Amino acid sequence: MDEPLLVALDVGRSVSQGEHDVPLLRGVDLFLGAGEVIAVVGPSGSGKTTLLRLLCALDEPTAGMLRCRGREYADWSPTELRRAVALVPQVPTVFGGNGWDNLWLPADLAGEPREATTRRLEPLLPLLGLDAGLLEQAASTLSVGQQQRLCLARAMGMAPAVLLLDEPTASLDPSTAGQLLSALAGHLRATGQAAVLVTHQMDHARALADRVMLLIAGQVVCCQPTAEFFTAPADEQAARFVAGTAGEAA
Repeated sequence: MDEPLLVALDVGRSVSQGEHDVPLLRGVDLFLGAGEVIAVVGPSGSGKTTLLRLLCALDEPTAGMLRCRGREYADWSPTELRRAVALVPQVPTVFGGNGWDNLWLPADLAGEPREATTRRLEPLLPLLGLDAGLLEQAASTLSVGQQQRLCLARAMGMAPAVLLLDEPTASLDPSTAGQLLSALAGHLRATGQAAVLVTHQMDHARALADRVMLLIAGQVVCCQPTAEFFTAPADEQAARFVAGTAGEAA
């Protein structure tokens, strides 16, 4: 049987505070198959964003092991890994130049022609609400929501094996958020890319995820198929979490 696309085994991260080490994550196991979407949910401060930063090698684990496509992270160059496992952060980061310059930046850094990125993105840009006029504007002048969509498009344009999505609709109004989620779902189905979605919006997890992982206080409480998580949580803490979020909307 083939190994999952992305594997985390007993992964943890601690930070030093004075004479003590404070754990942010402990004993996290994650197995993500090709074309699969896992939603990571949990209270604020539970370690969700820390997990994403470890998965894209922005931070290093202090325990455990990470593999992508059967290769341990130490065997990848940072640039190569971040093209295979692409992070879309909650707070968008844009660079100098216009929208197209931002979309082409990964190809430029890798010394690759821009045309492949353009071909991949052309059918997606209208679905993401990024028209030609907007992309010709200086990226720094775009609204936060537009910058967020630009960052998502930039990650998609790299054709990564895995998309890491940290609250991808946080800066969007409900209508635009719904359009983006629909575009994202269609893109994942069409490409077979896998994704890890961090979200506080339970309807987003229901709409996109194959499985839901619940993190509380830096530890995995459960990881279940999406329908089971919401109808028959495997753990008492999970049941309380689901009951507490039952009324949330997009």
